[in-house]
Amino acid sequence: MRTALPLACALFLWSAFAGCEGAAEPSRVTLPLRADASGLSPAESDLGYAVEITEAKLSVADFTFATPGELHTRWLRLTSVARAHPGHYEGGSVIGELRGRFVVDFMASEGTLGTATMLVGTYASANFRFETAEDDAAPPLAGHTALLRGRASRDDASVTFTFVVDAPAMRELVGAPFEATLTETSGGALGFRLLSYDPRSDATLFDGIDFFALDADEAGEIIVDPTSEGAASEAYFELRRRLLAHDFYDVRHLPEE
Repeated sequence: MRTALPLACALFLWSAFAGCEGAAEPSRVTLPLRADASGLSPAESDLGYAVEITEAKLSVADFTFATPGELHTRWLRLTSVARAHPGHYEGGSVIGELRGRFVVDFMASEGTLGTATMLVGTYASANFRFETAEDDAAPPLAGHTALLRGRASRDDASVTFTFVVDAPAMRELVGAPFEATLTETSGGALGFRLLSYDPRSDATLFDGIDFFALDADEAGEIIVDPTSEGAASEAYFELRRRLLAHDFYDVRHLPEE
């Protein structure tokens, strides 16, 4: 079971032990956390669609950053051979955090979500909670969790798409990769990414979605949201499943420019 104490509590407990041993309070560093668009490269889905994302927004809250814990793996059986599929860390201690609610615009080129307080040490994973965007968010994200817009092409034809997605209440994402060793002199920033590809497999964010089949009226535009029915509803839940998984997120320590 992972240790999910707020950083302030972790520092308090550490100080209590340090008082007994005569050790100094652990060093810390503050780093800005910002959206990083580099993970949203054009991708080819399993159905042969070339998918380009032009807008990606996500409502989240309370980032925490943890040390390595137990590595959970998934097993895939391919051509009758069992192979280990790298998973994610659970059980590490939370030693960094950025609390608050945020609407992450992954395509934004400037600005930060906030400043994370991080203890010096080695990190392996990041966690956060999905939220519902408040009413003052730009539509159609207001009242929802995620917005993805883009274009899907195949065989010299294309459609534009809009997906609006809701997450279950209080849904947490645990174990997004964040491999970094921070020291007192660490500079730069932390980059939070949504990924077109799962870097540990060939899966893409839009696998299983037949865009042309969803364009029943051949208008060249698809809009899928929680109220969609039939094939559009199936596509909605296919995408939502991936958006709620740790496979399609990571955090990177970006060096100073």
